[in-house]
Amino acid sequence: MEKFKKYLAAYDGAAEWSQVQPLYDDLFHAYCVFVTAEGELNKAQWAEMTKGLAAKGAVASGFEVTGVEQDSFYYKLTIAVGEDEPLHLTAKATVKDEQLIRIEPVDPALYSTMVERSR
Repeated sequence: MEKFKKYLAAYDGAAEWSQVQPLYDDLFHAYCVFVTAEGELNKAQWAEMTKGLAAKGAVASGFEVTGVEQDSFYYKLTIAVGEDEPLHLTAKATVKDEQLIRIEPVDPALYSTMVERSR
């Protein structure tokens, strides 16, 4: 969870992908899957989305772990991109080999919106 906090802290409105990428690679497993309303994205596809967020000055805040299971934890956070209404996200993260391998949002449509805002 500390890796996740470090990664999200990089989204401070001024981050460039070159600053975020090492944290991204350390946090997410090579076979990580991210669920959206349209389906699943792999790590490379999600990286493209996060590059777009960094380029648009995204700010992540309010990260909080809300529950823990055997190999998973639940969290919430807020992502703000430009003048758009901030996205309040809640999801389940599954851990494998000390990296996140699956991200399942409570509302996959919000993750789809985040993808759209990254373009």
